[in-house]
Amino acid sequence: MPVMPAAQHHSHIGPIVATVIITLAITFGGLYFWGAHLNQQAQNQAADSTTYAQ
Repeated sequence: MPVMPAAQHHSHIGPIVATVIITLAITFGGLYFWGAHLNQQAQNQAADSTTYAQ
């Protein structure tokens, strides 16, 4: 009688880790650009207020 090989167990952690890393990279990138946008707006408002104060 032929012997059947044992069933192989594949780990599915790789795709999960990759998804988490990609999601974090997109989130932090978005926060970085949003912060840069807010900083630029604050600088523009500060420049406008000093222009009108003169």
